Amino acid sequence: MMRDEHFVVLGVARPRTAWLTDIGHWANSSMLPIEFIRCVSIDEVRSRLHSDRRFSAVLLGEDCTGLDRDVIETARDAGCVPIVITDSTPRRDWPALGAADTLTQPVTPHHLLAALREHAIGVDHRSHIATHETSVDSSPTGCLIAVLGPGGSGTSTTAMAIASHLAGQPSRYPESISTRVGLIDASLNADQALLHDLGDVVPGLQELVELHRTANPTKDEVRDFFWFSPRHGYDILPGLRRHRDWSTLRRRTTLAALASIHRSFDFVVADSDADFEGESETGSIDIEDRNLLARELARNADLVVLTARA
Repeated sequence: MMRDEHFVVLGVARPRTAWLTDIGHWANSSMLPIEFIRCVSIDEVRSRLHSDRRFSAVLLGEDCTGLDRDVIETARDAGCVPIVITDSTPRRDWPALGAADTLTQPVTPHHLLAALREHAIGVDHRSHIATHETSVDSSPTGCLIAVLGPGGSGTSTTAMAIASHLAGQPSRYPESISTRVGLIDASLNADQALLHDLGDVVPGLQELVELHRTANPTKDEVRDFFWFSPRHGYDILPGLRRHRDWSTLRRRTTLAALASIHRSFDFVVADSDADFEGESETGSIDIEDRNLLARELARNADLVVLTARA
């Protein structure tokens, strides 16, 4: 055991999970240089990560209710290393969702300590821990155009016109017969489904974001959430069916979904709102989250088109 080595570790899993009991015993008996804090739910993990206390790592049972990409990224943002405890056959590709490592049950003291030494930092030796952002333009293959403007200024029809024009252009890639254009309805008061006479269709933006909670879909799987408009020649992703549904769009999962869309089309045109206020301007985290789509699309767009009333 290394001198002054000490890790503060969170753990969460279903009740009566054996590895939680084992790690608690190893910590209490000083078999391992850790302070182990057992949490009863993912919500408690989030609460502790948002506190002022520093944690070295969080051990997450893969069968725990609520475990997804957003939880893993929240841990990383707090400088806490996320490690997922899996069965012999993991249910998902956890490293692809952001986990630093996975440990297969049964967990042993040797393997746990090795993982902590490789990935985590003892609380007495922590300085600045770099965190990573999931960016909309991570490894992009397409061009992102954000169309912004207040209601009644022609934002939706302008976005449709741009997408229709781009769909008629020759593809930049030899293997593609035609240019793939995706139109996203990213407005809180979404109306592209109505303008395209799609009706109340499923899936849409909300379902695509939900998919990214626990998966990294392929380009074809992403395109399956779009609806092709033969009249215009592009694919449409219907927006939120109700204004209040913005509350279901978690930040990390939404950014991952936008990144997948960006990689899946030659051009992506976003019909978006023009409200960018966040917590720093308003003091409200709810407003920060509500305006997430508009803010991130404008920040990462290759071209921003503004519409206004005369």
